[in-house]
Amino acid sequence: MFASIDYPHLHKNLVFDYETIFPLKQINFEGLNFSCVKDFDSHLTTIFGKYMKLPNDCFPKHTYNKSKENEEKLLDEFINQAF
Repeated sequence: MFASIDYPHLHKNLVFDYETIFPLKQINFEGLNFSCVKDFDSHLTTIFGKYMKLPNDCFPKHTYNKSKENEEKLLDEFINQAF
């Protein structure tokens, strides 16, 4: 099975075994049923690699630039406006 050979996309020339895709199965997502490839783990791993692992660069990075002083000033201003 070829994945979208007539549509330009990021993952070109992907080929899947028929047994990976069919027979389709039903999955429930947020109360709705959808058709899904039979071996979704193999399918997603082929496309995205370790798709269940968060990338290292998705976590927030903190820097110090007198943020405590800025936060105290902003908090004081907020409190004074609210009351």
